[in-house]
Amino acid sequence: MSQNKTPDELLAPFRADIDALDSELIVLLSKRFSIVRDVGTFKTQNGIEIVQSQRVDDVLNRVAALAEDNDVPASIVRAFYASIIEEAHTIE
Repeated sequence: MSQNKTPDELLAPFRADIDALDSELIVLLSKRFSIVRDVGTFKTQNGIEIVQSQRVDDVLNRVAALAEDNDVPASIVRAFYASIIEEAHTIE
């Protein structure tokens, strides 16, 4: 090991970067769910069905393509977004 540092010490900079990105993701999710609440109110006021199946498919396909373009496994991104969308429907 490098200069008698522990694995935790050696990994600390990487972990700090990951932790910072996790914080950014949470802030972005919070913003997304804030918009979702607005969408839910709009749908209710205008008699629009909460679940828009075509929109769900469009979002999942779009993020899967973005994932592939950025060397991220599309299956993981689809599962992540499916969870987000399911929660969004609950919030709406």
